[in-house]
Amino acid sequence: MKNNQTLELPSHLEDVQHLLHLVFLAEKKYYESAEDIQEVTVRRYLYHQSSQRNTYCHALIELLVLYDQDPDVLFVSKGKLNRNDLDMKRVWELDFTIPFLKECLDYDEKITAFCQKILDKSSSYIASLEIISHIYSEILFGNFEGLELLRQISSGTLSPQKESKVIRFPISKCL
Repeated sequence: MKNNQTLELPSHLEDVQHLLHLVFLAEKKYYESAEDIQEVTVRRYLYHQSSQRNTYCHALIELLVLYDQDPDVLFVSKGKLNRNDLDMKRVWELDFTIPFLKECLDYDEKITAFCQKILDKSSSYIASLEIISHIYSEILFGNFEGLELLRQISSGTLSPQKESKVIRFPISKCL
């Protein structure tokens, strides 16, 4: 019988469950932000970061399974499927690059702060600490690239108007 069916989860596994939720939400946030950004360089960065968060989620799920625990969540639904043409027009006409990128990076700060909290505890198992420290360092290094993109956009050296853009066609007009 699984431990979480008979006893309360040990605190470090509760932390891993919570971290799993945070990372899944970050994956969704990066993915959905990438859908709404026209600047190709930033868009690639956001999709890559979303993919990285997915990899971290799989590592956390494997960790929970290693300790005979069922993960609370196994996937997150991404994408904005219920959009109408007005929503799409708004996304195409307005530039959300800086606010969306900042929002993703700010959310990552919450994750790194929580990782730091877990790493500061001495009661966590070695396997947990190894995976969490890897996630912590990868997010920090990934955010350096995001901050550099923000700096370039703000300074005008990577202007969304000057770089190539993704061309989107309304689905209703293609059919």
